[in-house]
Amino acid sequence: MLYRVIFLLVLINCAGPGNNIILRNSQKSYVELNDLYKSCKGKGKIDSFGEIKGKLSFSFMSQRDSTFIVFNDIIGRKALLLWVTSNIITARDLIKNKQYNYDQIKYMFPIMHTIEPNDLTRLVWGIQPESRGNQKRSESRKKNKSKINYVRDKLAGEKRSLVGAKFYNKESNQGVNVEITSRDMQSEPINMKKVWKLLKY
Repeated sequence: MLYRVIFLLVLINCAGPGNNIILRNSQKSYVELNDLYKSCKGKGKIDSFGEIKGKLSFSFMSQRDSTFIVFNDIIGRKALLLWVTSNIITARDLIKNKQYNYDQIKYMFPIMHTIEPNDLTRLVWGIQPESRGNQKRSESRKKNKSKINYVRDKLAGEKRSLVGAKFYNKESNQGVNVEITSRDMQSEPINMKKVWKLLKY
């Protein structure tokens, strides 16, 4: 279960040049959104195709540089918990009752060396992850023959909100579509301490 979910998750950040017309800049910057709102909640779904096929739903809550994501399996059970900060990702497989730190995740999935954890936080907030200016990451993505297209549509009162990402890796013939189905910007903070306490169990 961990392999399947993390594999889907990391693929969405392997950015490269896509074929579709892409808006490079969000209507508001990440800094501006954090000034306007204290937190963000929402839901989404992931659909993979190729050698690894499957669908998963997820919910998220985010505040500043911290994001907590819950993945559910096909029958609605909580299958995986993901904690994200600006520089660390921690995962817990609830089915197998195993926890994985960032080093273990990067060891199992070397592609994680080419992306940043805060890319996930930017995505759930509706901000396109930055890909320019990082030569090492860019070269790695070209080597992996991967590309990503970001999808914009109406959501939460915005006409051109970032609502998803479509990834495809030519070498592995593997792809994944990520869709944010709801996003609620809130003026009140979230008690993130409750979800961080789950790491202790």
